[in-house]
Amino acid sequence: MIVAIIQARMSAERLPNKVIADIAGKPMIWHVVNRVKSTSKIDKVILATSDKLIDQKLVEVASQIGIDVYTGSESDVLDRYYQAAKKYKTDIIVRITGDCPLIDPNIIDKTIEYFLKNNFDYVSTAHTNKSMDSAYPDGLDTEVFNFSSLEKAWKEAKLKSEREHVTPYIWNNSQIFKINTFQGDDCDQDYSQMRWTVDEERDLKFVREVYKNLYKDRNIFFMKDILNLLKDYPELLEINSDIKRDDGYFKSLKEEEQLAIRSLMQHQDFSSVHKVSEPVDKISLPSVDQINKISIFGLGYVGCVSAACLAKNNFEIIGVDVNPIKIGAINQGVAPLIETELGPLIKSAVECGRLKATDDVDFAIINTAISVICVGTPSLANGSIDYTSIEKAITTIAKALLVKNSEHTIIIRSTILPGTIDSIIKPMLLKICGEKVFKNIKLCHNPEFLREGSAIFDFYNPPKIIIGAEDEKDGKFLMDLLYNNVSGEKMVTDIKTAETVKYVDNVFHALKVSFANEIDTFCKSAGVNSHKVMEIFCKDRKLNLSPYYLKPGKPFGGSCLPKDLNAFVNRAKKRDLELPVIFNILNSNNMHIKNILKTILSFNKKKIGIIGLSFKENTDDLRNSPMIDIVEHLIGKGIEVSIFDKNIYMARIFGANKNYIINHIPHISSLLTDNLKELVKFSEIIVIANKEEKLLSSSDSLFRNKIVIDLSH
Repeated sequence: MIVAIIQARMSAERLPNKVIADIAGKPMIWHVVNRVKSTSKIDKVILATSDKLIDQKLVEVASQIGIDVYTGSESDVLDRYYQAAKKYKTDIIVRITGDCPLIDPNIIDKTIEYFLKNNFDYVSTAHTNKSMDSAYPDGLDTEVFNFSSLEKAWKEAKLKSEREHVTPYIWNNSQIFKINTFQGDDCDQDYSQMRWTVDEERDLKFVREVYKNLYKDRNIFFMKDILNLLKDYPELLEINSDIKRDDGYFKSLKEEEQLAIRSLMQHQDFSSVHKVSEPVDKISLPSVDQINKISIFGLGYVGCVSAACLAKNNFEIIGVDVNPIKIGAINQGVAPLIETELGPLIKSAVECGRLKATDDVDFAIINTAISVICVGTPSLANGSIDYTSIEKAITTIAKALLVKNSEHTIIIRSTILPGTIDSIIKPMLLKICGEKVFKNIKLCHNPEFLREGSAIFDFYNPPKIIIGAEDEKDGKFLMDLLYNNVSGEKMVTDIKTAETVKYVDNVFHALKVSFANEIDTFCKSAGVNSHKVMEIFCKDRKLNLSPYYLKPGKPFGGSCLPKDLNAFVNRAKKRDLELPVIFNILNSNNMHIKNILKTILSFNKKKIGIIGLSFKENTDDLRNSPMIDIVEHLIGKGIEVSIFDKNIYMARIFGANKNYIINHIPHISSLLTDNLKELVKFSEIIVIANKEEKLLSSSDSLFRNKIVIDLSH
């Protein structure tokens, strides 16, 4: 028998009595039950509440609705579910919470069907396990699991979060249970940031607005109806958009971690816990099988996640930190910080002997072949990086390496500016170790792309993996060794490029947020729905969200970008809007033109060849071409200029640009040549603005002994 068990109670901390709050003339719990009973696959609906006096009101409401009630423990909700399922001889449980008055009956049925068809132990539409993708709005949460899995969880679950939230023990133990996430064809994109549940007053306001617009004559409306409503009235999303999903579960996790750490502080002798061995014998040498042994310096956010995930991948990890509380917590199998799935991974790794923590740097270095530095690089008051922690880590590692007679690889995982390894880390190592030991050290940079709340998932499913190394072979070896079972595009590059990428990512992300917010400001002033505009904008994967305009080189020009940007800025200024990012785009473009000129002039040459005069390849359009400005400045400096552009040369004779050339730039048109070889022969510097593929590929030899400035990438 398939039974839906709806859990509810009156004493919610953030919004007491919410489950009987009025929505369209009925208590919220009435709507939840009504929508669940509208499914086709559920045989029975039960309300599971606590045996506290305050929840007798819910028992009365359930009786009026006509459903059975089970009363049990207020805090041990797992026991409440188990006893209810056992009492009603349930084979399959559908878990629904009483604060989801927009729950979709169709999605419930589809989830049950998916569960049955694939013989799973557990299926969910949405939960806190970030390694299992979900795209449904928060509030359409449906969990389906069999009685045997519930019973095992009831017997084995020990943590407060596992007892209070019913199913974490199941979905945190995928090695025991066959679990998966259901996402139907009705979920065509990621809606997981939408909040359709009720935990706070603003949530209730949102739900009431939805019912006000869609609930007619007790009809059942569905997810698609709500999405259509939000397209017409996107301002409804603003009501509760800033409330964090799964806040209750994260609160339980935080309480557990804090309790565990307090317990360790009160009862554990850290003098014995944080040492994993006696002082190292200075003559001991690492064994040949150390390649799978890694020391991680810094057991903060990045260090703990990296340690846990690498230990799960069968590496032997020694974590190094100066904080005895972190060390003690890890050696007791407790995560020293809050991160989804981190606790179970730390616990498992410690229990199977693949993870230990210490403050003994000598021990860590002698017994590992690779050290990963994950210490923080915070900002100083002036915005520059504080390298103190990295310098301390490098100093202690370097001193420990003095007693080691084998190769050692140091991977910097901390976020560092380009040139840091060359200008700071290398000189420190060389100074402390001396040339003989320094020759045995390999340095690499492996930037992390982990997001708080989904870091474990991100470790195994990164957007990209980058290793910067001096020797490409070393980089490829580490990539295969560390990330063999990790998905994502893998790239080995030079160290400075690797150091730069993380900063470019974050600067671009900040730029995107600022750009979107300025578009919102402009749209509001014009009475335009910015969400609709940006939704359409993001549909364009050919130009808008693509690499197309993200290739450094020539400034922009042409008939569209400068014209439309000027018009946009003009309108914004007339409305007294402050859009600093957009207002400075043209300034940035003009500054780039000046920088190109500065580069050309820095060589002190008098003969310049320009390949490409139009604003881009394969066109004769000269309108707002930045190359015209550059040529005119060079002429003004008394420099001889020769220009090759096959499209513009033809346009001198016929074409749409004939009048423009004659009337606006006759002094430039006289510099055009149709002989590329003669231009190259004439020039001391060649500026490539537009690639003429066929011509350039056959003329590479002509560029020998020439200064080439290529803007065409």
